[in-house]
Amino acid sequence: MKAKDQNQVKGIHSGQGIGKVGRILISAICGTSMMTVSSKLMSLIGQNFSEPHHLGKMISRLDPVFSKNTDKALGWTAHLGMGAAFCSVYSSLFDSGVKPNLKNSILLGLISGAVGMGIWKATFKLHPFPTSINPGRFYLQRMPAHIVFAVFATLSYRLLVQQKEEKIQSSPQCRLTE
Repeated sequence: MKAKDQNQVKGIHSGQGIGKVGRILISAICGTSMMTVSSKLMSLIGQNFSEPHHLGKMISRLDPVFSKNTDKALGWTAHLGMGAAFCSVYSSLFDSGVKPNLKNSILLGLISGAVGMGIWKATFKLHPFPTSINPGRFYLQRMPAHIVFAVFATLSYRLLVQQKEEKIQSSPQCRLTE
């Protein structure tokens, strides 16, 4: 592949579709949404595991002037923000040569689950009015939830990168230089 084509693959030229930030945000939305769906499904055992619910409640307890809809929106915003932070790390790992495959996404989910558990523990400890949870169940549920997050974030990231590469390969510039 010629240098010009390599630069295109790296995303230096604009107009090649979704950029790195877009891939991170879309991956974060996919991963976070599926994580929340799985948490809601796991909530059927009797405890609310919904991350946006707990985040929204704690935000509203800090400033009770927010409406219930604002609490929900702020809870989702905080949760998506954390998802984007995790996806930024994943993207850097993938760019450095880690393959975005199922095995690695499960490993990333386990690591993210441990990190997420630590973040939640610190949040509940430092917050003046935390939501009430069964800590054993809540923290145990962090692992499968983060595995779901990592698998769907990785899958969406991988699909977006493949789509970008297919666009580049089919571009007239790439065909003219082959």
